[in-house]
Amino acid sequence: AGLKKTTNRVQLLSLFLSSDRAIGLKEMHSTFPDLDRISVYRTLQSFVDKGLVHKATEIQGEPFYATCDHHCSSHGHSHQHVHFKCSECSEVTCLDMDEELKLKFTGFQIANIDIQAQGVCRKCSG
Repeated sequence: AGLKKTTNRVQLLSLFLSSDRAIGLKEMHSTFPDLDRISVYRTLQSFVDKGLVHKATEIQGEPFYATCDHHCSSHGHSHQHVHFKCSECSEVTCLDMDEELKLKFTGFQIANIDIQAQGVCRKCSG
């Protein structure tokens, strides 16, 4: 993505790539306790700016981030999925939709739609 390879970036990116769900700041800090908060925030912002991750949701003031797909870039993010939070285990997952959502509102130009859902995930319901 044109970013300089640093230890912080490699560590955080490897955490994202090894996960199939969104990751909260608390988990990032507990996984890498030696990384200071400012470095984590700056690294996350550089990932967002380059289209590598996106802010999935915020729960009780804690932001959760997830990897982007190939549609995102430094020019912008394009997500067609739902951010799902399990009320049992609190995991946040990006769920792809079966069909592309198209909404039109007279006089408005929609650039991005953010849908959040809450319920019980497969792991907790089975």
